[in-house]
Amino acid sequence: MKYDDKNKPAEDRLTALALSNITARLNDAYRAIADLRCVVNTLTARLDEADHMTSEEYGNQVVKQVMEAMPTIQAAALKQAKRGGRR
Repeated sequence: MKYDDKNKPAEDRLTALALSNITARLNDAYRAIADLRCVVNTLTARLDEADHMTSEEYGNQVVKQVMEAMPTIQAAALKQAKRGGRR
């Protein structure tokens, strides 16, 4: 009796393509996980810094960060206004 595998690709090229696609997806997932770990580590470091600050120091730091981000915030608001504002 001959074994017939219905799930076997017709050609080795298809197998190579499938493996390539799976590898690419895994690499993307690993990169995303690494990015998330970096964000978590950054946030953890900021929380640790904030634990050692007085409320005034923390407030000053928040104001400084907002002022540094202001050009980006203004650019996003301008872009939104050009598109017709809020919907």
